[in-house]
Amino acid sequence: MDRALRRRQRVGSMTRIGGCQCGRIRFRAASLRDNPHVCHCRMCQKATGNFFAALVGVPYTDFKWTGGTPAEF
Repeated sequence: MDRALRRRQRVGSMTRIGGCQCGRIRFRAASLRDNPHVCHCRMCQKATGNFFAALVGVPYTDFKWTGGTPAEF
């Protein structure tokens, strides 16, 4: 088995938990897509308050809000 395939299997099988800094919003991601990337567009800069945003996709079926309800704007 090649190295890239082993990495995809490992990344896809690990559960991650996280949330906002204040702790009100929490989530769980049972798997990740194998396409992490960094965006430097102006919208991502404003949303993160940084020069870039580090992003990774999660399949909808593997994502769950575990605490709080995120706001929409």
